[in-house]
Amino acid sequence: MSQAGHIDVHHHFIPDFYRDIAERAGHVLSGGAPIPPWTPGESLAMLDGAGIERALLSIAPPGVYFGDPVAAAELATRCNDHLAGLVKEHPGRFGGFGVLPLPDVDAALAEIGRIFDVHRLDGVGLYTNVAGRYLGDPAFEPVFAELNRRRAVAYLHPAEPPVDPAPGLGLPGWYGEFVFDTTRALSQMIVQGTLGRHRDVSLIVAHAGGTAPAIVQRIENVRRTTPGAAQETSLDFLKRIYFDTASCGAGHGLRLVRDLVGAERILVGSDYPFVPPHSVGALTKNLADPRFLGVGPATLRENTVRLFPHLG
Repeated sequence: MSQAGHIDVHHHFIPDFYRDIAERAGHVLSGGAPIPPWTPGESLAMLDGAGIERALLSIAPPGVYFGDPVAAAELATRCNDHLAGLVKEHPGRFGGFGVLPLPDVDAALAEIGRIFDVHRLDGVGLYTNVAGRYLGDPAFEPVFAELNRRRAVAYLHPAEPPVDPAPGLGLPGWYGEFVFDTTRALSQMIVQGTLGRHRDVSLIVAHAGGTAPAIVQRIENVRRTTPGAAQETSLDFLKRIYFDTASCGAGHGLRLVRDLVGAERILVGSDYPFVPPHSVGALTKNLADPRFLGVGPATLRENTVRLFPHLG
């Protein structure tokens, strides 16, 4: 494996204890997809096979909140301790985003301290909504203020909305609601000023930003007609966000992002283990061809190292 390989910013870890707790709470799916088996060895084998130097691990939705805030705080602590152990056990191969026990803001603030001051992880993982409360909710303002104070990196992953808006379709959440929920959360944070107030938070958004790049003008129309909305344009905000390649192997969405905000805002993400190794390999093969995005692997790696200088 090359020491200058890709850095995968969208890579999930699923400890057995997490799976057991989630299943007991009635969660056997993530976005409508079965939660796959996972081991550190399988992740490392995938990285080696795809030419990926290291992965920044995160907990996939539904996250740690299953209705009990005390249990959520305990599970977040356990997940983050486990993640820190994986990073220590596999230096140079794993890093990660700590999970927060939202919607409990006080518990989340305490866990932010542990994530950065005790474990020194790479950032925090956020979900577009927790039990139907979206990140632009004023109640979450202290969390963003603390992340802003720390100049932290936050990774935004979609979650399903609390109710299915189209139950008659019978389609899984990962198909549509994941990308739509990403757009809902981004739109709210743009219009309500969350991103504008907290400019020192570096935000990475999964799956090439959902549908936000495709409907940025609609978001802008909402911003312009909302009293008290942020003053910057919606496109200005998108130009300050990073977007990952997960589930974008065909490249259409990535090329839209490139044309909209520039290739320097694109980071490599695999979505393993929800995306199988052969599909990750197909993605990295495409990324190796400069014709795919107009830039090569070295540029994509440099994008990530600018955001995480300690990984260079």
